[in-house]
Amino acid sequence: MEVQRTVGGFPDYYSGLGLDPQASPGAIARAYRSLLRRHHPDTRYRPESVEDANQHAVLLQRAMEAHAVLADPIRRARYDREHHPHPVLPPIPQPSAAPFRPASSPGSRPGGGESLSVSPLRWDPPTRRSI
Repeated sequence: MEVQRTVGGFPDYYSGLGLDPQASPGAIARAYRSLLRRHHPDTRYRPESVEDANQHAVLLQRAMEAHAVLADPIRRARYDREHHPHPVLPPIPQPSAAPFRPASSPGSRPGGGESLSVSPLRWDPPTRRSI
């Protein structure tokens, strides 16, 4: 019986369908239909034994489970995020730890601080205009 590879203890749906993680939705559908024709009891030969029938049933179930996750964009994104992490990007360089000093403006005081005057917000209701 074929052993399905796992990623972190979870089944690897891409290898179950024989695909790589960058596969397009069309490639996922084609791989699923191919496995469905190969393992579905209505489209394959009569099993030679009960074990053979059970093996095809298990492989069909795995293909259906993989297709259910990978065909749905939201479930696929969640699966990719949790089970197929992308390589870690290098950290973004941080600026030097120099203290922040605002640029001087025309209204700034010579002592370094700026005098701020804040007027309260005022709301005037709209007036009724006749057209």
